[in-house]
Amino acid sequence: MITYFRQAGRSVARSLDFRGKADRREFVTYILISQIPVAVLALATSWLDPSPVLRAVMLGVQVKVALPLFALSIRRFHDLGRSGWWSAPLLILVARMLLLELVGILAGWSVRSAIEAVLSYIDWLLTLPAVASFLAMVAWPSRSETTTAGTDRSVPAA
Repeated sequence: MITYFRQAGRSVARSLDFRGKADRREFVTYILISQIPVAVLALATSWLDPSPVLRAVMLGVQVKVALPLFALSIRRFHDLGRSGWWSAPLLILVARMLLLELVGILAGWSVRSAIEAVLSYIDWLLTLPAVASFLAMVAWPSRSETTTAGTDRSVPAA
């Protein structure tokens, strides 16, 4: 269990590092350790009538947890041998959610609803690619680096 927290700590420490690679284990560990508790907390506070202060604190927690996800997903696609731009649909939906929550806190629910009504059409276009990119990051194994001679560089020579 300590290893998982150590792995998530490395992801947070590299939260602004968009170069390099992140393997599947690093990605899944960060999702489990960071996103699931936030989702449980959001569900628990949604049953209450949260005050603006509680909503602002919840948004701060969501932003703090989402920031490393941007760099981590780009590094994960680098590990898959793909461009980091493949994570754009997922990152756009995460940023959209955070910005709408901020608008809801600052301008009220009616303004957020009006914006969300317009964005709902864009959501239909982004949801399928976002789900596909997330499943690719979770399911695909790392791509080993091979040279033209066929020797595997990911395994050190004995």
